[in-house]
Amino acid sequence: MRCGTCDFEEHVTCGWNQVADDKLDWGRRRGNQASYSSGPREDATTGTGEGHYMYLDGWGNGYQGAVAKLRSPTFPMSGYNCQLQMAYHMRGSSVGSLAVEVQAEGGGQVVFKRTGEQPDGWQRVNITIGALTNFNVTLWGEVGKRWTSDAVAVDDMKFVNCAPGPWDYVRITDAPADTTLREGENIVLPCSFRGIPPPTVAWTKNGGPLPSYAQALLNGTLIIPDASTYDSGRYECTVSNAYYTSTAAASVTVTGSPGNCDFEQGLCNFRDRLDEVDFFWERGSGSTGSWGTGPENDHTIGNLSGHYMFIETSSPRTTGDVAILESTWLNNVAESCTLRFWYHMYGTNIDLLSVYTVDNFDNKVDLWSLRGDQGNEWKKADVPVFGHGYRRYYIKGVAGASYAGDIAIDDISFRKCELNKLCSDDQFTCDVAQCIDADKVCDFKNTCTDGSDESVCGSCDFEKGGCGWKNEPADFTWTYAKGSTYSWDSKPSTDHTTGTKDGHFLYTTLDWWSGTGRKARVSTKFLASEFSCTLSFWYNTAGTGFGAVNVYLNSTTHNMTKVYSADKPSTGWTRHAVAIGSQRGATVILEAELGSGTRGHMAIDDVSFHNCALFESVPGTCNFEHGSCGYKEFIVNDDFNWQLQQGPTPSYYTGPVADHTYGNASGHYYYAEASAPRVNGDVATLNSPWFVSQDSQCLFTFFYHMKLGSDDPDTKLVVKQRYDTMMEKAVGVFNTSGDDWQRGSATFTSGVFKVLFEANRGVSYFGDISLDDLSFACDLKPFCKEDQYACNVAQCIPEHRQCDFYPDCADASDEWMCGAC
Repeated sequence: MRCGTCDFEEHVTCGWNQVADDKLDWGRRRGNQASYSSGPREDATTGTGEGHYMYLDGWGNGYQGAVAKLRSPTFPMSGYNCQLQMAYHMRGSSVGSLAVEVQAEGGGQVVFKRTGEQPDGWQRVNITIGALTNFNVTLWGEVGKRWTSDAVAVDDMKFVNCAPGPWDYVRITDAPADTTLREGENIVLPCSFRGIPPPTVAWTKNGGPLPSYAQALLNGTLIIPDASTYDSGRYECTVSNAYYTSTAAASVTVTGSPGNCDFEQGLCNFRDRLDEVDFFWERGSGSTGSWGTGPENDHTIGNLSGHYMFIETSSPRTTGDVAILESTWLNNVAESCTLRFWYHMYGTNIDLLSVYTVDNFDNKVDLWSLRGDQGNEWKKADVPVFGHGYRRYYIKGVAGASYAGDIAIDDISFRKCELNKLCSDDQFTCDVAQCIDADKVCDFKNTCTDGSDESVCGSCDFEKGGCGWKNEPADFTWTYAKGSTYSWDSKPSTDHTTGTKDGHFLYTTLDWWSGTGRKARVSTKFLASEFSCTLSFWYNTAGTGFGAVNVYLNSTTHNMTKVYSADKPSTGWTRHAVAIGSQRGATVILEAELGSGTRGHMAIDDVSFHNCALFESVPGTCNFEHGSCGYKEFIVNDDFNWQLQQGPTPSYYTGPVADHTYGNASGHYYYAEASAPRVNGDVATLNSPWFVSQDSQCLFTFFYHMKLGSDDPDTKLVVKQRYDTMMEKAVGVFNTSGDDWQRGSATFTSGVFKVLFEANRGVSYFGDISLDDLSFACDLKPFCKEDQYACNVAQCIPEHRQCDFYPDCADASDEWMCGAC
């Protein structure tokens, strides 16, 4: 059987079969065997009277108007270019009609029909079949209405281009293209397709599911109405059936307002307000964790991978507690626009969600509010916004009477607005309408006029928020709370700052079921600190669950180093101080560690950083990391020299193992080596440049190291003030021994002076003396200008006059270090 392609010669009908439910049958004939004056005289294949064809004759048979059907085999599949070619012959004034019907899974369709007499001879036709599955073709021949009806004949039936290829199984005929559009317009991405068997189409965004409001049509087109910036992304359509898969993708960019946020990558241009609040919004995914309240998923993506913001109203929250999310400063130049967001307010104790603005003149305008349970679904709020000028937008959530009061928001967008941020992306936005460089934040100096650049950097009494302290991944968390008067509550009854139950602090509950050694961590960050930097905090413990409070430092010079630990419970609020020193890019971590007891708490309050701001080129201030800062060895009446050093000194069991600034081998310091040929009584002098101070008292601090100082009274460090008269006065003698750096200080009087450090060698080589981190706390200026050379005496000469073989200084010190020796 040749499956329908047939010239009706050798294979007779080639699989074309008579249909049983008709009244007549087609006949196989050859030559002029037809009725009188009708029908062909030769076939279409050979053009001779010997060739065969199929024939329907109505002459004198009494079946006028009857139909005969001839049907092809059933084909499982065809390609898109499939055609049926055939020849037909319809001669005679009373000829009937011929039709070709294609029947597939979806029903039948007539694809060709001729009625009445056609031009003499065989006529050839190409009939489009196209891509189908499980189909057949039926030839309908209808006898004319007269009893002398003329004949209908067909020949040379051929199915051509019908074998499907991979391009026939699935093909995307109109692929999506990269597009950019404005917020509020509709995203329309085509993905027209064809395929055999009929394929299905599926869309993804950024490799994941589509947002819940996207509309994927049956013809493959994807529509996202009223698009927002969070609809930007890479969209891919996948067309597939059992045989083949084809994909096409396009990148969509929706330009919109800087105030938009879907919270998938963070808080965008929003942040928690730190004052006028009792707790903070949280960024979540999935459910909020409380039964009978909060959403199950976010609004943007609609599954566990999506994020939103919410207020958690479980304990320790109480009725009326407030959390506020605030935007950066935004300027709207449009006449009007709409603030849109989606909210979820589900629970028996939902309180209030509201939106308001404050302009740069501190004028507040309430825009929208809603109270009470709104059902377990995300709902849309469109809030009109009017007016020009810089404003901040605030979203306020208020806790209800129980845990069943969680409120969530998502997909904030400003529609048909023309918003501009006050500050660029590389700047920090102050609470007042002011922009500063981002590298000025958390440098321990108030650059914003209101000091808001330092309000999130760790120094905190917790009365207006967490001041930048954030929970780190750990076994459990710290909580922002107020005091409690209930004996059963695992919190301090009062804070340290105010000494009342209304004061705030951070605390964590220590329960035996949490497990010994488990931890809670909270951290803050800062850019850089000076060597004098210290951290102080007050902590309060109760119960037997306390294990330890630990302080970790993670910076460019300290890789998660524990710098402090206290394992003794407190009696009330207890203060602790930790040396932080000189750091860059630092994170400080406070850690509560559980003990083996049954229950208790630990709380922290009044955290402060002291003396941490970097010195701004104060004369005489030096940590020796970039040279000697003008300090020089004294070469008159001097027995040996001070040396610049890194790491430990060469002598065993003396000297520091690291500098004071960084506390590791990379840091620098000056030291006097006491090993041979040094003998008891030798002196090395380091002297500063000349300074001028108008202050009656100038405080000078430094750090020194003398491992065996007080064990040998001859080993000592003497600090002197030399006046411009060349008179000297000892202002301090230091010989405290120990394996740690010791802090020393001295006070100088006003006028022109320099500082002398005299290292006195004792009885043995164990007497190495080291010096680091020098600083002045007074109005101090250099005596000589930058282009001048400072003589050993209080005199300044042009810098180019040094080493010119002529003594310009009164004591000739400008020629001392010029080779003649």
